[in-house]
Amino acid sequence: MDFQQMLRGAAWRVARPRVAVLSEAHADTDPIMGAVCRGLPEVPRQAAYDVLRALTAAGLVRRIEPSGSVARYE
Repeated sequence: MDFQQMLRGAAWRVARPRVAVLSEAHADTDPIMGAVCRGLPEVPRQAAYDVLRALTAAGLVRRIEPSGSVARYE
């Protein structure tokens, strides 16, 4: 999937943290944050959480909470 095109289609500016979070979706929060922070060490962890929250609010990422499990993002 072309994450840059996805962001542009939603009228969002393409930024490395946004692309990084989108590329790591299909997991729960800890693996997403770990991968983003390893790949972009200059990005504060809180900023990565803020990006995940904003992408979810915009409908570009979907939060799924299976019964008895932590939330996952698709």
